[in-house]
Amino acid sequence: TTLPGGRLASCSSDTSVKAWDLGSGRCLSAFHGHRESVWSVVTVGQKHLASGSLDGTIRLWSLHDTSTTLILKDHNCGVSKVVAAGTILVSSSLDHTIRVWGHVPNNS
Repeated sequence: TTLPGGRLASCSSDTSVKAWDLGSGRCLSAFHGHRESVWSVVTVGQKHLASGSLDGTIRLWSLHDTSTTLILKDHNCGVSKVVAAGTILVSSSLDHTIRVWGHVPNNS
């Protein structure tokens, strides 16, 4: 997913989310906290990312300092996709459910 300032966010089977500089291809920061592969990442406003993992959680991350600002868990299996519409997050899971999380704080 694209980030402000010519950056890109990626997710990985190594359990991390990373922010990259598109011009240089250099990794700018790494977000750690998931316990299993991360399958989805999306921007939430200008200051946050949300990621969904096979550990069954969705994490909201600060782009400023890479800290986890919120952990959402209500799926019985891994999270396969997270999408954002403003501050509303929606996730789908390998448990064949979709969850609408409502408004999450994004401070932007």
